[in-house]
Amino acid sequence: MRNKMKKIIVSDLDGTLLSYQNGKAIISEENIKMIKLWQKDNYFTIATGRNVYEVKEFLKEAGIIPNTYLICSNGAILYDYDNDVIVNEENMPITYALEILQYFKNNDCGYLSMSTNSDSFNINHQVSVDKYQKIVNLIENNKITKMGYYFKGYPIKEIYNDLSKFAGVEEVDLIFSSDTYLDIQGKTTSKGKALNKLRKHLKEANKIYAIGDYLNDYDLLLNSDLAFAPNNSAKEIIEIADYIASDCHNHAVAEMVEIIIKEQL
Repeated sequence: MRNKMKKIIVSDLDGTLLSYQNGKAIISEENIKMIKLWQKDNYFTIATGRNVYEVKEFLKEAGIIPNTYLICSNGAILYDYDNDVIVNEENMPITYALEILQYFKNNDCGYLSMSTNSDSFNINHQVSVDKYQKIVNLIENNKITKMGYYFKGYPIKEIYNDLSKFAGVEEVDLIFSSDTYLDIQGKTTSKGKALNKLRKHLKEANKIYAIGDYLNDYDLLLNSDLAFAPNNSAKEIIEIADYIASDCHNHAVAEMVEIIIKEQL
């Protein structure tokens, strides 16, 4: 007998699935309820800039068990949750990663974050010699999957101009994932590219719905069959979305599930 075709929802975390309660990022009870209802017959997963460990912690706390691969580090990691295996990994170009690391060590310009497939680090110009060398070693051994820059309070236009001139810049993309955060990743890496890899692994998934709120979600939505956006999204995301849901603080993903079921999309 031929297997019943399944549908898949792919959701961003920050600004989309996560809301905040007493300053803590959480997945609301309303979102949890509708995700679990959806999972009875279909797939649900995450596409986020966060690393595997962080994603698993959010889902564990919410009692959600993803029933397909997770897309982490903005698509640098495709992770098989069931078998605890990374099935695809992309890494930061070494030359550019070393250049930007040195820049943040030598200049008071905010915080640089870095992810491996299982850990994350933050540095600024006060980084210790030991920590700096540890990160250099990780970069040189091709272990860094993504970098990011938290620039609140710093002159982003001036610093962005500097970041655009480093050796190896032609191998990376600089993409805003919020109004205070810049994602830095290899050109082979994106949520949309990872989504297409996910399609190949899920031959029985006949329709993909994606939801996200910012520019690092742009090609995720473009590569989905139906694109949703919370109404708190960047205008570029609103413009390409097929459907607009409530904002992230009013259970955008739960509303997305309701729309799909009600309208039989």
